[in-house]
Amino acid sequence: MSTSGSTVMEKQAWEVVGQRLGGTVASLAVSPSFNENNLVLAGTMAGVFCSEDRGKTWKISNEGITSPYIQALAFAPNVANHEVAFAGALEGGVYRSDNGGETWQQLDFWQGAASVTCLAVSPSFADDGVMLAGTQEDGVFKSTNRGRTWNSANFGIMELSIQAVAISPDFAEDQTAFIAGGDGLYRTLDEGRAWRLVDRGLDSMAIQAIAVSPNFAEDRTILVGTEDMGVFKSTDGGTNWQEANSGLDSVSINALCLSPDFAADSLAYAGTAEGAIYRSTDGGATWESAIEQDSSVLCLLTTGTGDDDIVLAGVHREGALRASGDAAQWEPAVTGLAARSLLGTALSPNCHQDGTLFATSLEDGVLRSTDEGVSWEPAGAGMEEMQVASLLISPDYANDTTVFAATHQGIALSADGGQNWEASNEGIDEETQDLRVLAVSNTFADDRLVVAGGPGGALYFSRDAGQSWERAEETFGEEDVIGVALSPNFADDNTLLLGTFRASQGDYASTITVWRSADGGEIWKRILVHATGAQWISFAMPPNYSGTDEDYSNFFIATATRFFRPMWRGKNLWVGDAIGEATAAVVCLAISPDYEEDTTIYAGTSRGVYKSADEGLTWQNINEGLDNKAIVSLLVSPNYAEDHAVWAVSLGGTVWRYIDA
Repeated sequence: MSTSGSTVMEKQAWEVVGQRLGGTVASLAVSPSFNENNLVLAGTMAGVFCSEDRGKTWKISNEGITSPYIQALAFAPNVANHEVAFAGALEGGVYRSDNGGETWQQLDFWQGAASVTCLAVSPSFADDGVMLAGTQEDGVFKSTNRGRTWNSANFGIMELSIQAVAISPDFAEDQTAFIAGGDGLYRTLDEGRAWRLVDRGLDSMAIQAIAVSPNFAEDRTILVGTEDMGVFKSTDGGTNWQEANSGLDSVSINALCLSPDFAADSLAYAGTAEGAIYRSTDGGATWESAIEQDSSVLCLLTTGTGDDDIVLAGVHREGALRASGDAAQWEPAVTGLAARSLLGTALSPNCHQDGTLFATSLEDGVLRSTDEGVSWEPAGAGMEEMQVASLLISPDYANDTTVFAATHQGIALSADGGQNWEASNEGIDEETQDLRVLAVSNTFADDRLVVAGGPGGALYFSRDAGQSWERAEETFGEEDVIGVALSPNFADDNTLLLGTFRASQGDYASTITVWRSADGGEIWKRILVHATGAQWISFAMPPNYSGTDEDYSNFFIATATRFFRPMWRGKNLWVGDAIGEATAAVVCLAISPDYEEDTTIYAGTSRGVYKSADEGLTWQNINEGLDNKAIVSLLVSPNYAEDHAVWAVSLGGTVWRYIDA
């Protein structure tokens, strides 16, 4: 049995070492009570962030969110509790908050969690409970009971990839809403029961943004932004459309917003893929540049033109921009907004001396820090745009300064501490170059051994420090290789561990399989099969692991919501336990270099960091000071015997350090 991590250890609290601020902000929403509570929400690839000072500073607000890729946000208007908010996530469906985003609860979709790209809430939500959710590939879903249940609402829609949705402010009377589908703009006149293309003047253009006038009942005005034809405007409720591009130098429009007082000020904003934001004071008839910068604008909001009003823009990679109501002066609004997509980290074996860490990111390629994670810079020209799945540092880094990266284009190798990189794919098949995992021998200085794994059961060995590669004969049923580890004493025991993932097929559920080889990778045996849709695995092997028949099972595995430990040494029997909360994802493991004496293991989960001092039998959380408990990477200091330092990276890229002494 195991003990959940409900006891907080009385240890030194976690401290923030550094943050790489910014990240992609895909959605913004302002509270209906903004003038009283100053509340704004931002949706990012690292979850929801909340600002209580009109977008100046931010704090993460992910309690209850299990899918962090937030694409849509909306507040419910005209309800007794003005802090009811909704968030739409990729592969996560819709979440509801009743306290302004402090905590969230996932709502049920009848077919499972859809990838939600956009949300709209009825202006009469308190009475009709209507919401519309657009999805990546399943069309539109409608709820009439405040999100408790959802039903498909796709009658008349031909292309089910939905980019935007908007509801008429006069919805209670006109029952009108609009969606941007894969083949143009659709309108419903009956609350979503049926949809029809409205393309007179649009010619089935790719629509990316919709803005409906707050005074729609009177002026019948709508603006839409297109992929490559600029802005179009309708003044008859969407039946006829005219180009509205006067003053626009860029015609790839990602975002639109209108002033809440549009009837009086005719104020509109348009954000472009090139990074420009345009402002119109005549309802879109003419536009002038408000700001030009380099990051694509993904979303916009304005609260009006008064001295206390704001304009906010969410942009690709660089976070948010903020201006006062007149949009004359813009500034970055990223304080506290740590929403970068850091996937993993690696410590230099001499980090206590050289301060070097490397990190991998979906957005920034490879990053390097030389001050123990306080600040980060791109590591080497040519890697900024690379999709890097994993990275490792040579155990002999102090002498060879070698770093390896597994990318979607194969192996990248640096022999100068990340300053310069070159492809190193000799022997790697082109169809399996999308490599995902790496491992290196502890005696790399002597044997030069590196192992890489990827799709379709591809496993490669290099015995010349990555200069050339040889594929293993075993293909593991062509399952994707998602994890690999070499014994700390590989030179003596020739033991490797491997994790593979098989997607569900017909009646067969998706599974993760753990394999073991005791002869350097020639012969493999299955030692564990676990049914799960998770596509990650982490291994922890004690420094004294020997790979012998008597104790080969004395290593540990984490995947999905389970930590696996051996039931008996020398027997292929495993116990899979939750750590802490039953639904917490166990993302990564780290083991004490003094394990033979202290039997200590650390686990990074979606609910924080846990510690076991008894070989994984019981766990206690060590979350004091850890504001963001979604952990993506966990490392033990190479100098642990002296500094007792544990490093963690939380979702969004904040680096933390804990002294376990």
